[in-house]
Amino acid sequence: MKAVILILMQVVIASGLLYGYYHVFLKNNKFHRYNRFYLLGATLVSLIIPFLKIPLYFTSEEADASILYRSMQLINGQEEMIITQSANSWEQLLTWQNISIILYALITLFILTRLIIALKRIIRLRYQYPSARIENIQFIKTTEPGTPFSFFNWLFWNKKIEVKSEKGQQIFRHEWFHIQQKHSVDIMFMEWLNVLCWFNPFYYLVKKELKTIHEFLADEFAVQHFSRGAYAELLLMQAFDTEYKIVNPFFHTQIKRRIAMITTSSKPGYQYLRKIMVLPICALVVSLFAFTYKSQEVFPELLPGEKITVVIDAGHGGNDHGANANAIILEKDINLALAKAVVEMNEDPNIEIILTRESDVNLALNSRTDVSMNRKADLFISLHVGSADPSNEKTTENKNGIEVIISRKNTRFDAQNRVLATIMINHFENIYSTNKEILVKQTGIWVLDKNNCPSVLIECGYLTNPGDLSFITQKENQHKIAKSILAGIHQYAKEKNRLLSTISTQHLNDTIPAKAEPLIVIDGKIKKYAVLKDIDPDKIEVINVLKDETAIDKYGDKGINGVIEITTKNKSIEITTKASPGKPALSSKDEVEKALLVVDGKKYPSLTYYEKEAKMNQVSIASINVLKGQTAVSAYGAEGINGVIEITTSLPKIVTKPTITSDSITLVADSIFFSESVTALFVIDGKVQLGLLPNDLNKKMSPDDIESINVLKGESAIQKYGAKGKNGVIEITSKKQKETADKIQQ
Repeated sequence: MKAVILILMQVVIASGLLYGYYHVFLKNNKFHRYNRFYLLGATLVSLIIPFLKIPLYFTSEEADASILYRSMQLINGQEEMIITQSANSWEQLLTWQNISIILYALITLFILTRLIIALKRIIRLRYQYPSARIENIQFIKTTEPGTPFSFFNWLFWNKKIEVKSEKGQQIFRHEWFHIQQKHSVDIMFMEWLNVLCWFNPFYYLVKKELKTIHEFLADEFAVQHFSRGAYAELLLMQAFDTEYKIVNPFFHTQIKRRIAMITTSSKPGYQYLRKIMVLPICALVVSLFAFTYKSQEVFPELLPGEKITVVIDAGHGGNDHGANANAIILEKDINLALAKAVVEMNEDPNIEIILTRESDVNLALNSRTDVSMNRKADLFISLHVGSADPSNEKTTENKNGIEVIISRKNTRFDAQNRVLATIMINHFENIYSTNKEILVKQTGIWVLDKNNCPSVLIECGYLTNPGDLSFITQKENQHKIAKSILAGIHQYAKEKNRLLSTISTQHLNDTIPAKAEPLIVIDGKIKKYAVLKDIDPDKIEVINVLKDETAIDKYGDKGINGVIEITTKNKSIEITTKASPGKPALSSKDEVEKALLVVDGKKYPSLTYYEKEAKMNQVSIASINVLKGQTAVSAYGAEGINGVIEITTSLPKIVTKPTITSDSITLVADSIFFSESVTALFVIDGKVQLGLLPNDLNKKMSPDDIESINVLKGESAIQKYGAKGKNGVIEITSKKQKETADKIQQ
C-alpha cells in the first residue's frame, strides 16, 4: 500500500513539474500544435515514469558518501514501512489502507457515473434528430441549446444558423477542423484519465488547456478566408456555454484568449529556445522518478578454491500448501518466491545454488535430501513460513519473527550447523525481528536429520501474526530476506574454517553457546543460574544424570540437553552463580572486555574477552562480584572506570583419599568421562565392575548407549554396596537394559 501511495505522489509531482514549465514558458504563445503534443506527451511521461523503477545501485561506500544517494532514497521512499495490524478482525478491516481504498473507489465511481451520463446524452441526441453524411462527417441538425459543437465525426448543428452564410461558413470550418484533427480523442483521453487520477489537480489543468489549444487551432484555420475582426465579433456576439462538457463547442468560454490569439500576429521571442528547454525538465523528471536508488552490498567474489554448492529447499508444494492466511496466502508460494529470489540475486560464479523445486510440485522428503546428496552440496537451507496454533491466543500473539532451526540428531555436522545458523541470525537481525537463539526442535526434521551436509531450516515469520504477514508478503521484503541468505552463504564460505577452529572453546555470538548446557535441578528445584563447578561437593548426597527421552519425558523441552539432578545432604545448599539477577551485571562482550579483572586481589588489566574467560575457567571460583560506576572507581580508581570483575577462588583442598570431585561431575554431565583420580565403584546394568577405571569406560560402552547415570556418595553408597562403595558408586543403566525392563513391566 505504501509503495502505491508513493508512486501516485510521484505522478502528481512529475505532472506538476511538467505543467509548471508549460505555464511559465509555453502558455499563450502561438505554437499551438507544439503545445498540444507537449501537454499530451507530458501527461503520458508523468504517468509512466514513476512505474518504471529502474534499479540503480550504489556500493555501501558510495551510499555513505553520496548526498545524491541520500536525497534520491528520501524521494523514492526506499525504506520499507512494516505495518503491524491488530489481531481483531474488525480492526483489521478498518485500517487506514482499507478506508483509503474505499474512499478512492467511491469518488472514482461518482466521476465515472457523471462521464457515462454525459456520453449517453450525446448518443441520445445523435439519434433524436435526422442526420446527413458530408464526406466523413455526420451532419446533425438540432434545435438544442449549446449547438453547434462536434464530437468525434458528429457535427451537431443549430438550425437557426444558415450554413451557407458567412457566419455559418466560419463556424462550419471551425468544427470541421476539430473533427479532422481528432480533438475529441484528446478530450476523451483526459476525461478517462481524470476518472482514475481524480486526485491529481494538474490533469484537470491540462484538460482545460488542451480544450483552449483546440479552439486556438480551429480559430486559426477558420479565419484563413475571412476577416479576423468579423470572426472576433462573432465570438463576442454569440458567446455562451454548452451543457455538454466533453465536446468541442464553437462558443467556448475562453473568449478573451481566443480573440487575443486571432487578432495578434506577432511571434514569441526565443521560440526555438522555449521548445528545447523542455529537455532538461524531462531529464530531471526521469532522474527523480524513473530510478530506484539502492545501496548494494558488494561481496568480493569467492576464490575458485572457495567454490560452494548450496541447495535451497522451498518447503511444501503441490497439494501440500503448508501454512496459510485465510486460505488465500499460502506458505508454499512464499517459500518458492524466496528461493527463486536467492537464485536471481546471486551473481558470484563460485556460488552454485540449486533448488529442490522450481515449480508448484510436491516432493517427498527423501527426494529433497537426495538432491543434496547427488549434487554433493556443501550447504542445505530449507525455507518455511510458520503458523501458530489459532486456538491459543497467547501463542498466536507471541509467535513472530524469523527463526533458525538446526537438527539435534545430525551430530556429525553439529558445529557447522551452529556456525551457519549463527551467521544467518546475525544477518536477519538487520532486516526484521529475529529470535537470537538457535532452535532445536524436540521432534525430528527429516531434511535436517538425514542430510549429508551442514543444514538449517529458516522460519521466515508466522502467517498467523499480522506484522509478519504484512512483512513477508511484500516483494521488497522477500528480496531483503533473500539478500540476507545470500550474504550468510558468502560469509560461511569465507569464514567457516576460522569459526570452526574456535567453536569448541568460544561462543559464536552473545546468545548461542558452542556447547549446550544441561538443566540443573537441585533438591527438586530448577536452578537457572547455577554453575555446577561452584557447588561444594561435600554438600552433595546424590547426583542423577538423565539423557535424551528420559530427560525430555520428565522435564519437557527444558531437558532437551540433558538433566543433572542433585540431592543435597541438608537440602539447603547455597549456590554461588556466575550471574546473579540481583547484582550489577556487564551486559555485553564489549563491557566485559573493557572491565578490569581482579582474581583474589590480583589485577589483570588489558585482557581480551576470551582471555578473561580462559582465566576464569582456570580457577576454582567461590564467588564473583561485579562493580560498576562510582562504586568501581572508588575501589580501584581510574582502572575501574569501565567496571570491575572481582573473583574470589576457593583454595585447592588436600585430598587424603580419592573422592568424586565437582569437576568430575561436570564431565559426567557433558561427556561421560572421568578423571584418573576417581576410584569410585562402577555398576553397569546392576553388575558390579571391579577394577574398572574411568579411561576404560568408553572402551566398554559408548556414551550414546547410556540411558541414565546415578551417583551415590557417603552413607548412601555404603548402605547399598557395603565397603565397596566407600569411595562412591556410579550406577549406569544402558538403553538396552531400560528397554528390557520396560518389556517385562508390560
